[in-house]
Order: sequence, then structure tokens, then C-alpha cells
Amino acid sequence: MGSFLNHFVSYHNQLAGEAADDANMRGHLGTELSHAAGTVLSCTKSKQGTISVTCTDPRHGVVPTWSIRFDQDGRIVDANAEHRQELDRQKQLRKEACDVKRAQERQERIDMVLSMIREAGGSINRTDLVKQMIKKTGRDRTTIGRYLKAMLEKKAIYEANKIITATPQTSLDL
Repeated sequence: MGSFLNHFVSYHNQLAGEAADDANMRGHLGTELSHAAGTVLSCTKSKQGTISVTCTDPRHGVVPTWSIRFDQDGRIVDANAEHRQELDRQKQLRKEACDVKRAQERQERIDMVLSMIREAGGSINRTDLVKQMIKKTGRDRTTIGRYLKAMLEKKAIYEANKIITATPQTSLDL
């Protein structure tokens, strides 16, 4: 005769009065089931209807956590993929908001420098500009140097012999 490999699946319902974070099976039957089980899985259902399955006692290797939910037509949908897509969407939105904020801050710095150049009569010594920017922004000399380098690369300002002036494009704004 051939040998048989038996698998038993048992479902143990957690009572409403038990603590939600208590993954232990209770009573004699629960204890025996958890001792005899090859793997103990815990299923939880969120208020949004997502069912998550986690391995609470892996005995024969790692069991990944996975989630499912039912769509409007009653079909099973991989909630992990949806969750990843939602996280990616939120990450993209945060990145876009950060990019917009950086662009606004960059434009404010350019406007500040152009204002300083305008107040100095159309050109200003680099050292004087750095001192004014440090005083106005509270940033250190290295950071101000990076700001000015970026403005020079973007051609928002022009520098010759340590004298900074507005470029022809930005001088129209003066």
C-alpha cells in the first residue's frame, strides 16, 4: 500500500471579547491544535474589508504575509499589489509636492538676489552679496555658495571678476 500525507486545516475563531493583538489559541483544543500544527496562520480583517494572512508560528520555512479583498463583483483581488500601488502613488505625490516647493524656494532666492543687485545699482561684489545673503537667510557660507553656483548654472545671474550682475534675461525683470 502507498503512504498517505495528511493535512488538516482547522479554523479557530477569536472571540470578540479577546484582545485583538492576542494571537494565542485558547483552551485545550486550541493548545493542542497549535502544538500539532505544521504552520500557524493568523487571519485578520480590516474595516476596509482587507483580509491579511500572517504566519505567527513558522515551523517549516518562511511564509510571506499576504492580503486579499473582494471587489464590487465579488472577485478576489490581491490587496498587496493595490497597497504597493497606493504607496507608489503617495510617494509620487510627495515627490511632486517637494519638487514644487523646491522650485518656489529657488525662485524666491533668485528674486532675493535680483533685488539685492537692483538695490546695489545693477551690480554687486560677490563678497558683499554673500554677506547680505547670510544675513538675510541665516544660512552658512557654503550653502550660499551652492545657491550662487546653481544660479550661475541656470543663467539667472552673471559673474565677471567677482562682480555679479543680472543676466540679460533676468535684467528685464529689474
